[in-house]
This record gives sequence, structure tokens and C-alpha cells, in this order.
Amino acid sequence: MVAGKILSKETIEITGTVDNIPYKLQQAKYKILVQKKFKGIFNQDTIFIQTAFGDDDCGFDFIIGKK
Repeated sequence: MVAGKILSKETIEITGTVDNIPYKLQQAKYKILVQKKFKGIFNQDTIFIQTAFGDDDCGFDFIIGKK
């Protein structure tokens, strides 16, 4: 668990198959500058979080530039 500043957002496409049925979906990938660590062990000062876009798919829409 961390606190930090949202640096950027990228839209990524994920493809695959379930029961031989192809699917394609988009998610958001955020780059975050870590300013405080609450839990976990890592040495990076930036991390990436991947999430759905929000609303009906339970993702979270981070705001670039906000903490």
C-alpha cells in the first residue's frame, strides 16, 4: 500500500480466449510516483497500477497530477 502522485495514464488492450471464445478489453495503466510506503517491500520510486476504467466494471479513475 502506497501514497503517491499520479504521473500518467495509458490505455492498454488485453486480448485472450475463454472457452475458445476470443475477447478484447481495454484497461488503464497508471504510473505513480511513490511518496509514502505503508505496506510492502520494494525499492522503486515509481510503480504502475492497472485497473478497469471505472463505473460498471469496478475500476478506479485516478486523476493525473493528484495525490
